[in-house]
Parts: sequence; structure tokens; C-alpha cells
Amino acid sequence: MRNRLWRVAAGLAIVVGVGLFALVAAAREDGAGLAIETWAVGSDGTPVEVEGQAAELLGRFGGPGLDALRGVSLMKSVGTNGVFRIATTSGKSCAAVGQFEAGRVTQLGIVQCPIDPSFPSAERPALDLSVITIAKGAPRGITRVQGLAADGVVSIGLVDATGAIAAEVPTAGNAYLLEDVPPGIVGLVALDKAGTAVPIQGSQT
Repeated sequence: MRNRLWRVAAGLAIVVGVGLFALVAAAREDGAGLAIETWAVGSDGTPVEVEGQAAELLGRFGGPGLDALRGVSLMKSVGTNGVFRIATTSGKSCAAVGQFEAGRVTQLGIVQCPIDPSFPSAERPALDLSVITIAKGAPRGITRVQGLAADGVVSIGLVDATGAIAAEVPTAGNAYLLEDVPPGIVGLVALDKAGTAVPIQGSQT
């Protein structure tokens, strides 16, 4: 798995991409996949301007498998926190999470541009930017669920340590964002309208 990934970590907690998916493999039957015929991201979101730290970070775009930045759109928000879709001239979709005010993106925490497997695809139905917080003396767990999802992914399942789906986060406009994650969540799955679940790849290579 190859990704182009930028991170800005803040505070005492270490924020990393979700990578605890051994326990969720049992969430699907062998050979089962989502009932999606055409892999696409149908929502364009709302175009936004980029400035400050966000503009500086996105200015580093380019390299193998990627072309220049074409535009940034807000896909979903809670307060001033947002999930953004980044279009490139190569046609590939990137995703980012960060803060915005008055229609302007001012700060980005994570930017991810998947190369192999690409997004959206059967191997990567969601471009996930969820985070695990690791703090001294505290259990490791997912503390924020966020990212982009392909057309046909109706929700993101929150998986606990037993492998059960404890709750679901609906997608809206190809995006999902949940700040108040229940304790004990260790993995995520993408769900289609039939309830078929497949593990979501994390942002760790």
C-alpha cells in the first residue's frame, strides 16, 4: 500500500492513522465485497479558499502518481472542523481534515493521497483519515472518525475489541465525521445498503 501522506501532530497525544484492523477481518465473509458496480465520488462539495498553514502544506503537492493541485472542496463539517476533498489535475482524489472559517481553510492536520490501491476502489472504498490517540497511561483507541467514502457506502461501522459493530456513522455527500467516538472502538468498516461490511484500510503504510 502506497500513500502520499502529510501530518501535523499537536499536543501531548500522538495522532496517527487508523491501523488496527486485524480484529475486524471477521466482519465480512471470505470473498464478500460491497455491492457497488461503479466506483466514484459523486459529490463535488463546496469549493473553499485556502490560506495560511493550509496553503503552505498543499504547496508541497506533486511527485510520482500525482499532478498539481486543482481545487479544494468542503465535504462535511462539524463546527469549524471539516473534511475536504482535494482534486488534482491527474484526476486522483486526495483528502484532508482541518479547520476552516468563513469559507476559508486555515489549517490542515492530515492530507492523504492514495496511490496504490487508488480511491475509490474495491480495495479502498473509503479514504479514511480517522485518528488513534496514544497517551501515556491511557488505552489506545480511535478518538475521531473522519474521511471520504465512495458512492454506495452508506455508513461507517465502528468496531469494538470483540469484532462487533458497536455503532454506525452515516455518510453524507461522500463524507463522514464523528468527533464523539464511543470508548473501546478499535477499527472501522465500510457498509453498503445491504449491510455488507469490509474493513477500511488505515493511512499507515
